[in-house]
Amino acid sequence: QYDQEGPLMFTFGGEAQQAGNFSSPVAVESVDDKILVVDRVRACVTTFARTEFGALYHKADNLKVAGNYLEAKELWQEILRYNDKDAVANVGYGKALYEEGKYQEAMEYLKLGDSQIDYSNALAKYRGDILNSVFPFILGGIVLLIAAFFIVPRITRKYRKDEYSIKRGEWRYAFYVAVHPFKGYT
Repeated sequence: QYDQEGPLMFTFGGEAQQAGNFSSPVAVESVDDKILVVDRVRACVTTFARTEFGALYHKADNLKVAGNYLEAKELWQEILRYNDKDAVANVGYGKALYEEGKYQEAMEYLKLGDSQIDYSNALAKYRGDILNSVFPFILGGIVLLIAAFFIVPRITRKYRKDEYSIKRGEWRYAFYVAVHPFKGYT
């Protein structure tokens, strides 16, 4: 069975001689919460009833399709307790975490669900959050460096007038010492 957006939710039946399988299925019909399959060779109708898990899955999927990710969050958690590898459940839970603003955690579930577009959106939001939290410090550091670049030479100019700063200029002396460390300090 597929969900309303297309991914496979669960499978049942198959061609075999066991109970719940078919020799030659010729018709499938959905009636309320049951699925009926007609088998031509066995001349019987097999009825599949929705389980508690199936009902939970359909309820969560309907909420997801309606855009109510936060309401479906607990249902997806319960589904993931049954099967933590379920792609649809991982995507649904990841979208709920995304809506809550938990982008890093959402990325983990969206990756498990192989939802590349949603994963990319969560990654962009996560990077934006990191940049917003770090940017004031980076900007402050740049401002301090620029201030130090212009203010420190003025302060040192007042107090330091030796032969090296007079001969080579203050900035040239710093580069001279970096290239010739022994000559610069002797």
